[in-house]
Amino acid sequence: MGRAIDMEKDIDMLKREVKEVKDILNKILEGVKDDKKETKKTNAKRSKASSGKSASRPDSSEQQS
Repeated sequence: MGRAIDMEKDIDMLKREVKEVKDILNKILEGVKDDKKETKKTNAKRSKASSGKSASRPDSSEQQS
């Protein structure tokens, strides 16, 4: 009978440890989700009609090769 009681104690202890690990993982996942929400992707594709030159920068300031 004493062996069964020890096993129940071990099971209870393992349940508590698993719950703690789950809580920690959930906090980590929440942090990752929050980071993804804060990071916004920008549309970096250029239009095919674009020449790639800036209208605000004069030609003389561009590097010449």
